[in-house]
Amino acid sequence: CVELINHLGLDDALDVWGVHGMGGYAGTILLGCLAEAHVNTVERSFKQVLVQFCCATTVAAYSFAVTYIVLSILHICVRIRPSKKCESALDVVEHGEKAYVTHHSKEPLKESDMLSDATTETSDEEP
Repeated sequence: CVELINHLGLDDALDVWGVHGMGGYAGTILLGCLAEAHVNTVERSFKQVLVQFCCATTVAAYSFAVTYIVLSILHICVRIRPSKKCESALDVVEHGEKAYVTHHSKEPLKESDMLSDATTETSDEEP
């Protein structure tokens, strides 16, 4: 799921959808396959898988709709994400390190390289 989001070019900085969303969705459906009557009052069956699927899909649709509405309202009031120019330096500025180093060189990044990225990228911030 994380690779799918990256391939589609969608923004999921913390891999929330790929890890938590789809992991929870799959786990909820699999409860119908793994249910034991001595643990709970539900026995594994195709009917239970169908119930779990319908409930998980309803919650996913509801969560998407509410999140979309809330973010749309917030976007009217404040900027939801930083500009592309500022985005690349946020890890260094906020945390003092780059979180996702994507260079392919065998030479490690130096702290001075990261700091110079942060200072040049944030000089022309949008209001």
